[in-house]
Amino acid sequence: MTTTTRPTAPPEAYAKAALVALALSLTAGAVAGWVRSDEFWLVAVVFAVCTLGPAIALGWLIFVSGHTVQPDPHVEDSVEARWVERACSGAFIDLVVAAGVALTLTSVLDLEVPGGLVLLAVVAGAGIDAVLRYAVISRRES
Repeated sequence: MTTTTRPTAPPEAYAKAALVALALSLTAGAVAGWVRSDEFWLVAVVFAVCTLGPAIALGWLIFVSGHTVQPDPHVEDSVEARWVERACSGAFIDLVVAAGVALTLTSVLDLEVPGGLVLLAVVAGAGIDAVLRYAVISRRES
């Protein structure tokens, strides 16, 4: 994706992003410490530190990125966008077929499979399938 950038955003945008990041990470730490009442402060600090990075990214995305990054208005006309579209649509069809086969096998063989394991397999399979399809399509057409 081609983008054009401006050097900085207004200082208020950076301050808002920092405040949101700090509030989110402190809230996550407090909730985690409250849920695990033993060693409240240790759990709260660890969770606050662990969520600080994603919270900073979210604050930047909400408040700063609109000032510094302007997406290319013709990004959908690129070859790469078409490759991604084809790869994702093919992966979706593969996912539906694989889910149908798996459902048939589990009902015929009377298997009990945990829901979390099934969801993990679906998400991982879809991601791997889409990445492999994109690699094949881009290699074949470039």
